[in-house]
Amino acid sequence: MRKIVILTVTSSKLILINKQEWKEEFEFEITTERELEIEVMDKEVIGEDKFMGLARVGILDWVAQGKYDGVIELFDKLNHHAGQLVSRELSLLFLVH
Repeated sequence: MRKIVILTVTSSKLILINKQEWKEEFEFEITTERELEIEVMDKEVIGEDKFMGLARVGILDWVAQGKYDGVIELFDKLNHHAGQLVSRELSLLFLVH
């Protein structure tokens, strides 16, 4: 499976494609935003990519601590549990303005 992970904070969107592990730092500038949306897709060779799951995560604690520790639960379009991301798989830096 080739994963696509789409990270969105308001109008800022970051798309990550087909990596098992990202050893990079990703930055989002925030002012009043309180939520990060994480969408996971399965990259299809032919046709549209398949939706795998979605999570909305509050970022206030993340910003205060400088990192997120824990598991992020993903849900499908019917709000059924669809999987999870472990915090070590996702490292983001939020720049507060």
